[in-house]
Amino acid sequence: MVLETSSAAQAEARLGSVFVTVYGDVGGLASHYYPLPSEDFESALLASMASGGSFQPVARANDPDFLLTVGLIHMAAPHWSGRVTLETSWSVSSTATGEQLSRQAIEATAPAGFSKKREATEAAAQMNIAEGLSWLEQVIETFSAK
Repeated sequence: MVLETSSAAQAEARLGSVFVTVYGDVGGLASHYYPLPSEDFESALLASMASGGSFQPVARANDPDFLLTVGLIHMAAPHWSGRVTLETSWSVSSTATGEQLSRQAIEATAPAGFSKKREATEAAAQMNIAEGLSWLEQVIETFSAK
């Protein structure tokens, strides 16, 4: 997915450009919770990246500095638990070296009322994205310092 940004936003991306791939869909009617399609997670991730200033999300054809892959692994939200838990797998590689820099499993849990599964699913996704971007920033800063 390509996110259009201004040249000012591109100049602010202090850690480089990133091509993002998100795979997997979690949730659905049979699961008794609000579904989370990969496209929705990817859109929220790209918006967070663009507004954060650390990374510039770009198309693969634009020769990005890094490749980020996020897998939506599992979402659990039993009726009786009062929470939604989203598990993801993050991986980042350098395009300059072709080397995988790091992998990280991230689990985020948000409180959920019986009728508030959608809000809790979105909150768990936002928490997961925030933790993932923090991890990504640390990995790339460490890599860039070498």
